[in-house]
Amino acid sequence: MVRDVEPQSSQHPTTERSIHDPTVPVVVVGGAPWNRFVNYSSVQTVRELGHRRDVLYVCSDSQAALPERVRGLLGQRPRRRLLRTLGDLEVRQVAPRVWVASLGGIASILPPSRPAIVRRYNLWRTRRVIRRWLAERGADECVLVMYWWFAADLVPRVPHVRAIYDVADEHAAYPGSSLKPALVRRLEGRLLDAVDHSMAVSPALVPPREGPGRRIVVAPSGFDGELFDELVGDDPTVPDYVVDPGRPVIASVGALGGRVDVDLVLEIIRRRPEWTFVFIGFDADGAVPGLRDLPNVRLPGGTPYAEGLRAMGGLDAAIIPFNHTDFTRGNSPLKVLDHLAQGIPVVTPDLPDFRALAEDVPGSVTLAEGVDAWLAALDAAVAEPADSPLRDARRDLIRRRSVRRRVTALLEGREPSYRDPVDRGADGGGSGGG
Repeated sequence: MVRDVEPQSSQHPTTERSIHDPTVPVVVVGGAPWNRFVNYSSVQTVRELGHRRDVLYVCSDSQAALPERVRGLLGQRPRRRLLRTLGDLEVRQVAPRVWVASLGGIASILPPSRPAIVRRYNLWRTRRVIRRWLAERGADECVLVMYWWFAADLVPRVPHVRAIYDVADEHAAYPGSSLKPALVRRLEGRLLDAVDHSMAVSPALVPPREGPGRRIVVAPSGFDGELFDELVGDDPTVPDYVVDPGRPVIASVGALGGRVDVDLVLEIIRRRPEWTFVFIGFDADGAVPGLRDLPNVRLPGGTPYAEGLRAMGGLDAAIIPFNHTDFTRGNSPLKVLDHLAQGIPVVTPDLPDFRALAEDVPGSVTLAEGVDAWLAALDAAVAEPADSPLRDARRDLIRRRSVRRRVTALLEGREPSYRDPVDRGADGGGSGGG
């Protein structure tokens, strides 16, 4: 789906060749800390583009809570602390064609977007490191991919053949954020006006961002099958906490904070005491008060991504028990793709991204609203035979929804061809394509 008027003219005329030319480097700005073995939208984009061309990734140091960020900073030697605060961003090569420059020093204690003086300072340092990195490559321009919604000032100051904004969340409604929505909308609006085109992971993200001259393409999250195959491999071993002989095991995997329907979760658990429910994530106990007191609940805490994937392989069914908010309507959770790559049934609320999956391949996910509907859906999921044709249908859906297709479409400013048949020569093999 595309919502647009005529695209605004760019001061950097571009061609398809320049977008895909492997000699033109890519700069990706904003997103999660670099870790090749995690699955965030910005990291996915960097990983995929790093197969084809030189990429610089400018990102935050940490997504940890403020006390942990302070402890991390104090743990550095004073001289290094000062240099990371006042000097240029430090660039390190993390793969044959990928370099990372992460924010550091005192400025990294606060979110990179606020207060205004910190935001301007971080963008100034980002601009300097981009220009230096391009000069070292002997490059006059780059493809500029933005994830920071507040970074419009970079666009006219970084030489580029195309500037793209990948909208991965409803930033104005982020759970627990102290930012005023009006400020987010204003700063993000400047970025939407500055770039050549934008891509949003959910159709719900488009209406608040429409405006004259803005081109916004909708493309849900893609699945990185190459990473999946590397992390899961041929090892069928699942962690002990998802093994409970004679009892169905249902799990929620990933962070829940601010997104979970607490009353729904608690009622489902209480009405199925013969099932075991596992909540894999660092914040489950806080997000759903009272979980620890329920006898059929296990809370293993946060786990490495690879362990979480192996845990999914041992489930009878998975749940993504989100509530209905502006934020969740704008989500395209990568965790549902991880579940479907295992072939297991997933029950979700009726939110846009989940609905698209259910319409694409009926039975891939089951949409439910209300406790009774959730319980009926879970009863059917638990009863699904291990050799059900739906298992292969879910895996095929994931092969088509590859991150490679999404990143190619991101560069070109078009909707990805997620419904096209899989060409393993182009999209890769394995469980997820990618």
